[in-house]
Amino acid sequence: MRKILAIYLTIFVGWVVVFNFNHVIAQENATPLVRVQEVITVCKAYILENKGHVAETEMISKLKELVAPVFDFREMAKRCLGNNWNAGTPEQQKEFVDLFSEMLANAYMKKVVNGIGNAEIKYPADSVVSDNKKATVKTIIISDGESINVAYRMLQRKDGSWWVYDVIIENIGLISNYRSEFNEIIRKSGYTGLIQILKDRIEKLKTAAAKAG
Repeated sequence: MRKILAIYLTIFVGWVVVFNFNHVIAQENATPLVRVQEVITVCKAYILENKGHVAETEMISKLKELVAPVFDFREMAKRCLGNNWNAGTPEQQKEFVDLFSEMLANAYMKKVVNGIGNAEIKYPADSVVSDNKKATVKTIIISDGESINVAYRMLQRKDGSWWVYDVIIENIGLISNYRSEFNEIIRKSGYTGLIQILKDRIEKLKTAAAKAG
């Protein structure tokens, strides 16, 4: 289960990747379900077309470059910090959002490359649960005989577009998973300490990736 859980933790990063590759991504005003379905399809197609032909490091680099604005990382980061979001200056908030999204990409992109191509994604009959300006898109991910429930929580902006702000894996939310850790760091070391810890993590991830490659 740990293997499949690791793979699907990465999907929230993986399916927001958009490639200019004879594939068309749903417009921003598409329904939540269509946004999820089409981007997952494009992500899988790119990996299946290029894995084994393009160096893994190059694929990961390309993935990070081409991540499209489907995930609202600012909203995600803000919710991870809760009340502590306002403890930082606007400059610190922006830096935190940038580092948070970079950390997620560096931590999980390799798993996306190695895992998502062989995964089957199913959409149950009640895939979308909507409530005013919020929606949850449910999926069932199947790989190596195992299945896991992954849900994408989305917000609708004033322009009608839908954006992911949280991912729930077997009832465990990304936001809640990071919130307690980040808030404890802020309590002990302040906003500056949190930013430095993220920088250190990113550097370690890049170093490990370079050695593995």
